[in-house]
Amino acid sequence: MGVSIGISEHKLSSNSALTGIKHLNRLDQVMASFALDDSVDEALCLSQSGQVIEGTKSNLILVVGQRLVTPLLGDAGLKGTMLDYLTGRFEESGHAIQVEAVSLADVNEASELFLCNSVFGVWPVRKLCRNASVQA
Repeated sequence: MGVSIGISEHKLSSNSALTGIKHLNRLDQVMASFALDDSVDEALCLSQSGQVIEGTKSNLILVVGQRLVTPLLGDAGLKGTMLDYLTGRFEESGHAIQVEAVSLADVNEASELFLCNSVFGVWPVRKLCRNASVQA
């Protein structure tokens, strides 16, 4: 069980005035979602500088060694309610999720990847289409 993901070629817009605010202007994610085809269930979205930010409709958690890591959202992403919930639960169990800049190389080197949102919960990533880009 799990999902296949690709990398969206559509870069997220940077807007520090909207950082962290849940609003209805998610046009970047909608544009990236339109490009999804049957070979992938979700696509990772990158910042203008190429850092991994989030999925088109989800947040990302990586397992790097013994650490749990989620991307630094900067001024392009949104910490969803499920990521907020999981962060609290992991902290209670003594396994804090570290927030840091994440590159595609970090994603490629992670031993496990998970996507989460409040609609579908948690999806394990079974396949990262490293050479496939999802064009917007």
